[in-house]
Formats: sequence, C-alpha cells, structure tokens
Amino acid sequence: MVRRGRPQRKHRGVMLAPPREPRPVHESEPSVPHPDDDTAPGLRARRAAEAVESGRRLGEYRLDGVLGEGGMGLVYAATDLRDGRELAIKRVRPHLATPMLMRRLAREFELMQRVDHAGIVRPLALETDPDGAPYLVLERVRGESFALAELDRPPRERIGWIAQAARLAGVAHGCGVVHRDIKPSNLMIGTDGQVHLLDFGIAKPMADEAMTALTQTGERMLTPRYAAPEQFRGESVGAAADVYALGTMLLDSVFGPDATAPAATTLDPREATWMKAIIGCARDPDPARRYVDGTTLADDLDRWLAGRRPRASAWWRRMRWPRLAAVASFVVLAAAVSGWQWRTQQRAMPIDAGLGIVAADLDGLPGDAANSVRLALAADAEGDRPRAQALMQAADAAQLHRVPVLYLATWERGEGGNTQLTRLDALLREQRDAYFGLLRDWLKSEGEAPLQTQRILRAALDLRPSAWKLRLALAHQSLLRGDDAGARRELAVIDASQLDLKRATIVLGDRAMLGDTADVERLLPALRARGALAADVVAAAVGLASSRCDVVAPGIDAHVVAATDAHRPDLADKLRRIGLLCLGELQRWPELLDAARRTQRDAVASGSIRSVPELAILAAIAAVRSGDPDEAQRLLDDADSETLYVGLRLDLALTRRMLGLPDTVLPTLQSDPEPDTNDPALPHLVRAFVAYGDGDIAAAKEALADARRDGIRESLFAMHSAWLGRQLGETDASAKRMPMLWYPPTSRWATRW
Repeated sequence: MVRRGRPQRKHRGVMLAPPREPRPVHESEPSVPHPDDDTAPGLRARRAAEAVESGRRLGEYRLDGVLGEGGMGLVYAATDLRDGRELAIKRVRPHLATPMLMRRLAREFELMQRVDHAGIVRPLALETDPDGAPYLVLERVRGESFALAELDRPPRERIGWIAQAARLAGVAHGCGVVHRDIKPSNLMIGTDGQVHLLDFGIAKPMADEAMTALTQTGERMLTPRYAAPEQFRGESVGAAADVYALGTMLLDSVFGPDATAPAATTLDPREATWMKAIIGCARDPDPARRYVDGTTLADDLDRWLAGRRPRASAWWRRMRWPRLAAVASFVVLAAAVSGWQWRTQQRAMPIDAGLGIVAADLDGLPGDAANSVRLALAADAEGDRPRAQALMQAADAAQLHRVPVLYLATWERGEGGNTQLTRLDALLREQRDAYFGLLRDWLKSEGEAPLQTQRILRAALDLRPSAWKLRLALAHQSLLRGDDAGARRELAVIDASQLDLKRATIVLGDRAMLGDTADVERLLPALRARGALAADVVAAAVGLASSRCDVVAPGIDAHVVAATDAHRPDLADKLRRIGLLCLGELQRWPELLDAARRTQRDAVASGSIRSVPELAILAAIAAVRSGDPDEAQRLLDDADSETLYVGLRLDLALTRRMLGLPDTVLPTLQSDPEPDTNDPALPHLVRAFVAYGDGDIAAAKEALADARRDGIRESLFAMHSAWLGRQLGETDASAKRMPMLWYPPTSRWATRW
C-alpha cells in the first residue's frame, strides 16, 4: 500500500528532539512514557532500536535515529534518499498491524490531505515495510515542544502561542477535521517562532471505531487532562473538544500546572478577569456553550492580547432584552452566579489532597457516611489504620459508593487482599468514572507491571495534577527500577508541607537517601513544628545518609520508645530500621545481631511476618561478621519458607551466596517465570550467581554480561552485580552506593558491609 501526498508542497518536518527534551512524544496515546522519564527499560529499548536501525534503509528512506516513542511504535529521524530531505517516520510495531489499525492509518492519511497550512504537520506518504507493517512518512519540524518552551517565557508570549495553536485548530476545523488530542507535547515551537500542530493520530472521523473511554489497562485514545467531558462519556465529538483542550492549556499555563480552577496569577486584575472568562467559555462542561471552533477562541485571545475586552466576558451585551429588564436580570443572575461559585468552591474542596479526592466525589453518600469518610482519612493520616478501616467500613455499610470502596480496596491491597478491589471493579462498571477507573487500574497493576503502572499514574495525574500520592507512587516505581534520578525528580515536585506526617517521613527520608541531605535538613524545623517524632525519623535518615551514625545511634532507642508511647507503630518501625542500619555502618556487629534478633521476635509477636526475612538478613550479616556462620545459616533458614513471596526468597538466597553460606534455593528460582517482574535483567543475574557458586567462572561472566546488557546497573540489584563482578576479578573503583531505606532487597546491605 503506497499513498502519496501532493508533491508540490514544500516540506517542513514533524519534530526533532531538542537538547533539553531527550524524549519527545509523538504518538497520541497516554500510554507513552512521560517526556522526562528518560531512564530504565524505555530508554534502553530506544537506544537499542537506534543502534539497530540507524543507517538502515526503509524503502526510499534512510533511518537516522530515534526521535521519540509512542504506544504504537517508534518515530525515527529519516532522510529521503531521492532528494536528501529530512523527514520523520512513524513506524508501527509489526504485531500491532491489525486490519483495524491499517484502516485507521489510511483514514488519518486521507483526512490530513484536506488540510494545507504551514503550521499543521501532515503525513506525506503511507507505505508498508517488507514485513507488512505500515509506516507514515511525515514532515519534520526543528524546535521545542510547548511544554518546555513555556517554562521560561512570560504569560503573554505563552498565551500568544496558544492563540496561534487555536487558529491552526480552526483551520483544521474549517476542513472538517477535529484533532481530539491537543496537548502541550503536540505543539511545537519552531526555531523561527512558528507554532506547529502535530499528530492528528486520533483525528475525527476515525473516532467512531477507535475511541474507548475506559479500558481495563488504563490505556486510552486520549490524554485525560485535556480530554473534554463528552470524550470520557464516549459521545461523538466536534470542534468543541479541541476548544476544551486549548482552554485547559490556557488554565495550566496562566494559572499554574496544578490548577483545577483559576487562582493567583501575575496578570493585572482586569486581564485576569478577562482570561478567566475566556477559559470558562472554552472549558464549559456543555459543548454547546463553548466557542464554536478554534478560530473563535483565537479571535477572543487576539482581542485579549490587544487589551480589548474578549467577547466571552461581554455575553450580556448581546442580549436583546430591554435595558431595564437586562439590568434587573443581571443583578439577579450575578447573585446566582456568586452562589454558584461558592457552591462550586465548596464542592472542589479536597478531602484527601493526596489522591485528589474532593467533596464533589462524595455525592450520593448520606451526610453521616460522608463524615465517616473524612474521619477515617484523618485517622489514617495519624497512623491509626484499624480505626480508619472501621470508620470507612461504617461509611460503606451506609451505601455502596465508590469512595469508601476505593479506600478499603487500597488498604486491603497493601496487605495482599483483592476482595474489595473486585467490589470496586464491579461498581465502576456500573458507575463509570474516568479518574476512579484509573485509580482502580493502578491498584490492579501495582507491583506486577511497572511500566503500565507508570502510564496509569501519569494519566491520572493529567486529570488531577495536585494528587501528590500519585506523584509519590511514581517515585516509588522509579526506585523499584533503580532509577534514582527519576525518583529524585518526582519527589522534588512534592511539597512536604502538604503531606500527612506518615508520608512526610517517607518522602523526606527517600530524598535524604538519594543525596538531598542539605535540602532535607533545611525542611526539618518546619516538620518538627508539625510533629517531633516525624522530624526525629527524618533527622535519623539524614544522619544515616550523611555518615553521621555515631550521632544517630545513641538516641534511637529513646525515639522508638517515644513513638511506641505515642501509638505510632509506623514511625517506631522506621526508627528501628535506621537504628539497625547505623549499627551496621558503625560495624558494631554483636550489637546489631542482638538488636536484630530482638526486633525479629517483636515482629513475630505482633504479626508483622513480612518484615521477618529482612530482619533475619541483617542479623545473619552481623553473625557472619562476628565469626558465627552457623548462626547466620540458622537465622536465614528459619526465616525462609516456600510460602514466602518469591522476592523475599530471592533476597534470602542472594544473602546466603554473598555471605559464603550453603544455598539450595537460588537454582530453584531460576525456573520461576518472574523472580522479580520489576527487572528484566534479574534472571541473568540469578544465573550468574548460580554459575559462580558452581565454580563455572566463564558462565558466570557471560551471564553477568547479559545482565548488564539488559540494564542491571540501573536497578535495585546494581550493588549485587558490582559485588559479583569483584568476585570475578573485576576492579571496581566506584564508591559504594547507599541502599534505600524502605525498599527491598535488604540483601544489598551485605554488598556494602
């Protein structure tokens, strides 16, 4: 299949990754990793593809490198071998080349031939490769995405760019084409200052067969933050959907990226009032009350930029009532609008800022049940999970409602249960809601599919950008992949002052262990004013991370007693962990052995069985260092069990191997289909450890090389691979990394000590 665009049209280009945006996104699906997520499996896949494809010929084109990655495939920089033009090629993965997708691309190609404008990027040809997979040949633009270009520009310039984008959308609307996925990454600011509108990959009319509002995987043919309400409802859409997306871009750019309604701005009061009117008209829930197309929105923005009142703020002037009646009606309407604004503000008040749950989400719950939800969330923030669960169950008993079921499912999921998640799934099939559907998808994927989990979290953040618990969850996903830089970026966005104390200790403790000790220390006085125990935990983490354990260790026991007396077992547990690690850092092995044994007994008595293997590992390390390998073997064997989660069994087995103790478990884990689903390189590392234990040095080196090829250096098991490399005769001049505090595997401490 070969289709050609009009050959006389001058070529311009689609996109080029600028130096500050190494991961541009071209596909329209929100399953694409975030532009800043330039690490781990996604980066390795793109680098591998670039290495394989660079210089390869594809039809009449030469592939020059990877520009970006989308849900359907990769976007390549390319050169037309006939005339030397720079192009971009959107190449679909062969296994996705279904008949439906072929029809979709053909429609996209035919649809975009209607539009001829210098600012609208269109495909030049649609062809197929030797494997039968389709690819689009596109124009290529050199420049910077709006998402980055706006960061250091004044408001009026950003608004001017959006006005240009609206006018481009209006051109498409005039040709009968609706983009349906306008967002910052689909606007490119060219080096000449021209705004370019990219990626009509889900443009209408293909919506009728390709659009699905909600799926089980969280992958959608839209970007939730910028999608109009009618898109979520699965209704047919028109130009008003693009207007809504442009209005959301205005809201985010002028009033802040976490805005859900206009707030403070640097504009003067009159300009701000007029801009609020424009945004309100563009984002009206009713498509019929929005600007009719991009051109009318652009006209109003041009009026605003010229200092003239936009039509959106002068709606009363167009009414044909008698003047007196108009004045009287206006007064009545103004009062009604004020009341509506007050009610809207009340409904938008957060009841859980972490998940972005607001008062409006409680609609349908009786007053007593809604109050029980609020009390339950307060109890959970104070660390009293049993009371929180009892209150939430009382709210759930009053009426089957998504909010209490969501929290019950979240808490049960943390303990390995799925009963409440099944209830939530059934409930959301009847009461469809985009945001709660994403939260449900997150719970389903947590710990099983890290890349999918990241995509779902980013889609949820598109809808409620201020939900800091989702940001924290993204940081955790980065940590579980060993992506310290990605975790640091996510944690730095979270304002610790808005966190409950339980999460504040995790966030600030993580930041300290990632090296931000100076910044965290500056935040300690404000944290101490809110809660002395939380500040003690974070201060201890800072001390551990900055090698001041001689100061931290003597006061830990008193802090643990204070946390226990305050009925804060979560803080007491964190303090105990830091205390044990400090004893190891100080090489006080008999004290560590004794303290770890006592803590292990307490964990068994309190039912915290999951922490027993981790404590056994620390005790076993201390036993070996104290000259008692038999005791170390007993501790690890007693903690091991075939009923344990496979990750913990792997942790125990690796510890035995690194301590030079007999181990028969690791070979059995080689046959496990997923010894750790977060790291595709881990099976190679397990194979390397087994080969080393069998004395097959050549096989161990080969398996270790395979693990490194697949990215073991960018994972939680980087320290294990470095340790094994040293045993195989490699020199390792790099400093030993500090393992993270609350994340497995605990066996990493054996590589450090």
